[in-house]
Amino acid sequence: MVLFGLHVPKCAGTTLLLRAMRHLRFNEIYQCTNIMRNFRENRPEFPHLADYSTLRLVFGHFVHEEMLRVLTGPVQIFMGLREPHARFRSQLFFMARLRKQQGLPAVSMQEEVDHKDNGMCRAIVTRFPALAGEGTLAERALKVLDHCWCVYFSERFEESAAPIFQALDITPIDRNWNVGEYDETGLDEDVDFSAARLDQDLILYETALQRFAVQRPVSPECAERLATFRAEPPNQAKFHKSFYRATFQQFQTNGALADVIAHRKRVIAEMQAELLHYAERLKAHGG
Repeated sequence: MVLFGLHVPKCAGTTLLLRAMRHLRFNEIYQCTNIMRNFRENRPEFPHLADYSTLRLVFGHFVHEEMLRVLTGPVQIFMGLREPHARFRSQLFFMARLRKQQGLPAVSMQEEVDHKDNGMCRAIVTRFPALAGEGTLAERALKVLDHCWCVYFSERFEESAAPIFQALDITPIDRNWNVGEYDETGLDEDVDFSAARLDQDLILYETALQRFAVQRPVSPECAERLATFRAEPPNQAKFHKSFYRATFQQFQTNGALADVIAHRKRVIAEMQAELLHYAERLKAHGG
């Protein structure tokens, strides 16, 4: 069984991921929260994996429902949520400090507050557009949650995320990462959060708290819908547009895009040489 999780930003996903990575083998996990880490550690990206059957956990900011059609065997979907006001503030201050660390120009956090809305709902429906269907943002996000085997909550992470670690058969140390490291001190801008538009995120969060107060099985209707979706061939164009947009942004932001392009070109040249060699040997042996 593969656990397939969306890492909604600032919802304890880094803690979950790093705990799992300390216990799972290299070929048992694919993460797409930190694309740069994959490149630095020579971890292939999802489209480049040679064997999907060894995976036990697929998790990250940039998962996409089209991946579900590639994975073999049973799949269980999960994700985490957080009180919307706390999550939104945490994400904005995290991004402000990250840009500062990367030497990028500062952006107006007040403009971010004024122009960005309902980040949890948007993260979910962007990654699961077919499962989300039609409706308001909150209705669409809740439709995706109906296909989830587990929804954990940052505020009670140890309890609500326990089924994930149990399913992976690991007992992680109780260490949290990326929590409380990006407080509001030392920033040059006072931000008025009263204008934040989080109405749909609040509906999502409050409804999910009730629906997933205890772990529950996926309904037969949703299980059948997910099985029908997975039985169709993957839409590679849709996946590539979503996934490579994200990788481009991460590589460019981290100043690594030129290195990545050079590496990919070298790999392509080596593969072409390899395939040419195989073709010549097959021809020589009448293959």
